[in-house]
Amino acid sequence: MKKIYWDSVEIENTKFFFTVTDKGINFVSSPGKKLSEMFDFYPKSRYQIEFDYDELKTSHYREQFEDYLAGKERHFDLPIDVSEAGTEFQQLVWETVEEVPYGETMSYGDLASKIGNRKSTRAVAHAVALNPVLIMIPCHRIVKADGEPGKYRGGEAQKKALLQLERSAPKKRFIQKLPLPNLSQLGKPGL
Repeated sequence: MKKIYWDSVEIENTKFFFTVTDKGINFVSSPGKKLSEMFDFYPKSRYQIEFDYDELKTSHYREQFEDYLAGKERHFDLPIDVSEAGTEFQQLVWETVEEVPYGETMSYGDLASKIGNRKSTRAVAHAVALNPVLIMIPCHRIVKADGEPGKYRGGEAQKKALLQLERSAPKKRFIQKLPLPNLSQLGKPGL
């Protein structure tokens, strides 16, 4: 049996379950859904998994989720393991979705173009819908051509909330503006 570690994070009365393998996070549930939703994405694993609650294995993921959902974190830097999920095409779509920057969006058509086939918009949309790792693979950043959010496994309200969270998070400044000295201070030591 393959061992999978599980945990959950709850923000504003919304609970997300997630699972972690020895290689990385492999599933994040829809808000308010049960852990068993995982088998929608890993149907062949249904009777081959032993679930184990282990805070040591999951704590870093939980902390990053909590920070992200509180508007403190912009980038997930922990490994993702979707090696046993989806097709090669779906994994390519998910990898490309990971490249969409925090606070920005991309249309399904633009995503299809980015992977090399503008005519595959429907297949791309289907692959986005089958993303097993919500939020960390930010499929909520993929929107309709007219800019409307569109459908989302976590619900349209949740997608809008995530997009709003990213839009309203304070922007980090890379260069801090330093005050200019007064003319009377010029030539004094320590400036």
